Amino acid sequence: MSEQNLFSEFSTTSKADWLKRIEKDLKGRPISELIWEIPNMSIDPFAHADDFEESYPAITNKTGNDWLICENIDVRDKDFKKANKKALDALMGGANALNFIVSDYPSESQLGTLLENIELGYIAVYFNEMSGNISPLSFLKKLKNVADKKSANVDSKPSILRGGILYDPFADGRYDVKTVMNVIEWANVNLPEFKVLTLNASRFFKGSENIVVELTDALIAANEYIEKLKGSDISFLNQKIMFIFDIGISYFIEIAKLRAFKLLWGNLLLAHNLEAEIPFLWAFISPATQAENVHTNKIRATTQAMSAVMGGVNLLSIAPSDALEGKSSDLNYRVARNVQHLLQMESYMDKVADPAAGSYYIEKLTDNLAETVWGKFQERS
Repeated sequence: MSEQNLFSEFSTTSKADWLKRIEKDLKGRPISELIWEIPNMSIDPFAHADDFEESYPAITNKTGNDWLICENIDVRDKDFKKANKKALDALMGGANALNFIVSDYPSESQLGTLLENIELGYIAVYFNEMSGNISPLSFLKKLKNVADKKSANVDSKPSILRGGILYDPFADGRYDVKTVMNVIEWANVNLPEFKVLTLNASRFFKGSENIVVELTDALIAANEYIEKLKGSDISFLNQKIMFIFDIGISYFIEIAKLRAFKLLWGNLLLAHNLEAEIPFLWAFISPATQAENVHTNKIRATTQAMSAVMGGVNLLSIAPSDALEGKSSDLNYRVARNVQHLLQMESYMDKVADPAAGSYYIEKLTDNLAETVWGKFQERS
């Protein structure tokens, strides 16, 4: 039997045929009882190919689904030697991205200590928290100086600096467009692989059932960023901005949330006469979903990480299961890191461009969510 005729002996089953079967199996109960109602949206439990008139939502331009395993390094006590040791331990444990949580901008000397023995050509580095009222341009220049000095000291010059800063200058309504554009334009020339603008959508997270509100608020904020900057050349905006989302515990909804935002961002760019592009997404396990029981947190982190990965994130941070205690053990850091290793090395979730593609339920949920949010966005804009 030839490959193209492999399924020729099977008759096509329409959605109407399936619904008749479902009604029979429900023994008189209406299928409407199975519809999940959340604020602003109804979720149908049954999806079928007939639900899609043309094609499924396009949410990726990648050949794979690789993401970076990011570990947070707390440097707020300004003990840069201790933080450097912690960072090296994380890298030895398999992390390939580091997020340094700082209270203010480190000096060039402090950066040298912090990044000692770290080969920047092979990992990504991020810096969090950066004040929206202070330009990070001086800091970025210091970081580039440190990276250039490090690359000059090795036989094989590493690839260009990757990573980003959590610079969200419009979050509190205080901003200076000229300052922001200076940062973006300088970085576009000098740090082309470095993100220098952030929309931290985690501030809109209110739990998975409020997904429509969360995404609508995030899209409105994204539109405000474009509106404030569009007097300048922002054709390269997508290359310099990253979006941060918290991941809740509703498995399918969180997958659809990230996939839907990719569609929404693409539509928003088109609406502003810009090229539709796939956004850079960084996901965190929402602190609001963490319980006092560390074992519960380990299980939740696994399913939440799967949601983030199937949603197509570029960067994923998983806090240790005992993070609520204020001081995490090395073992729990390792377990949190290894969750991502299991998803990559044993589940091969990084090998498929869009792991959720072809799942009618997730595809329909993505499509409906994007449609609903776009409608809410238009109402409020």
